[in-house]
Amino acid sequence: MVPIADPAVKQRIHQTYQIGYLKDVVLPRVLDDQTFAALSSLMLFYNHDVLTSLQAGVYMGMVVVCVLTMCLGVYLYVYVYMRVRLCL
Repeated sequence: MVPIADPAVKQRIHQTYQIGYLKDVVLPRVLDDQTFAALSSLMLFYNHDVLTSLQAGVYMGMVVVCVLTMCLGVYLYVYVYMRVRLCL
C-alpha cells in the first residue's frame, strides 16, 4: 500500500466516494436522468483529477492498478477510497 500524503488528493477521493454513495445508494429512486448524468460526469472528472495527481507524484504503480480496475468495470473511487482508508 502507498500512503497518500497530499490532502487535496485525499479530499478529492473522499468527495468522489461520497457522491457515488449518494448516487448509487441514497438517491437512486428520486434522481432524474439529468441529475444522474451530472453526478456521473462529476465523478468522472474527479476520478480524472485523482489519476492525474497520482500520476504526477510517486504513485505510478497505484495508477496502473487503478486504470486496470476501471477496465475491469469496477468503480475506481471504491478501490482507491478503500486503499486509502486502509493506509490512514
